[in-house]
Amino acid sequence: MLQRLGPPGALPVKPGGSRNASSLVVSALRSESAIVAGIAKASLPKTATPWEEYAADYNRLRDKMAEAIEGFECFNRRARQPLGFRLEQPARELVFLTNTGRANFSLPPLADAAPSL
Repeated sequence: MLQRLGPPGALPVKPGGSRNASSLVVSALRSESAIVAGIAKASLPKTATPWEEYAADYNRLRDKMAEAIEGFECFNRRARQPLGFRLEQPARELVFLTNTGRANFSLPPLADAAPSL
């Protein structure tokens, strides 16, 4: 099982045994972490990473992110603040970490070909 809603294809049943359209849609939805965990498990079947645990409890995933990514310290606590928190983004403060100290733009070359119809 990769998420709390149950295994893929499981259909929740309302009291009385009836299913409605919204319950069918919800049963088909997977969280972003469950999708990534499923891809990781399929791609790396012998990994020691506890993907199911991360998909089942997003707090564990945030804790790992806090360990690995600068600026994510105390991620779980900070994410629960009323206004959340902002990661440091120098460009937002008009600080550009480039050789010129200014925003640099480039124009990649485009293929000179018209699509065939």
